[in-house]
Amino acid sequence: MKKIVLTPAQFRKLPRKEKAVLVAKDILAQIKAEKYAPETGSYGTIFTTNEVEGAELINENFDKISKCTVCAIGATIMSCTHLGNQLQFDDLQRYGAGEYYRDILYSNFRDNKTFKKLLTSVFTPKQILLIETSFEGYSSFLHKPASWFDGNHDDGDFKGIQNYDRVGQLYGAKLTFDEAYKCHVNYYMKFNTNEETLIAICKNVIKNNGNFKP
Repeated sequence: MKKIVLTPAQFRKLPRKEKAVLVAKDILAQIKAEKYAPETGSYGTIFTTNEVEGAELINENFDKISKCTVCAIGATIMSCTHLGNQLQFDDLQRYGAGEYYRDILYSNFRDNKTFKKLLTSVFTPKQILLIETSFEGYSSFLHKPASWFDGNHDDGDFKGIQNYDRVGQLYGAKLTFDEAYKCHVNYYMKFNTNEETLIAICKNVIKNNGNFKP
């Protein structure tokens, strides 16, 4: 069967869940092609050739990107624009020292309306926060001993996701203790590498027809 390739305009007209599935599949394809290198701790760094001009669309120059080190949300915004063609290289922070690279920053999601519009057209703020917490872990749990996760806990153990600078929280989402706990245990703690974690998240989105269910 011939693969159907959508134009960016066609992609943007799809229902949210269909876009989410396509974005998850694109992330998996970019990981397999070794273009995406999943990392925790930052949204992403995009390495490009010096042929790229700032005003050029990322989608139309995707072949000039040699590598992207990305978290789950960094990978999502890159694949959103790869398929939906909304961002320019100038929308990212630019640096140059032999090899050119641009950073995806928290301020991009906070201050750039195109970032927010593109990302929330694919995942709801709650979905974004669930994905972030599954990939990065939850701060209140990071220094707990392994034995702690075998006990019974409730909201009294939970300091609140609002203490995090997370994009989903920025857009108004919050998690309960149980939601954060499931994300942390079922994804952050379960897999040995960042790549395995992101692959599992993407497969979950595809399996659940565009929703992430940790």
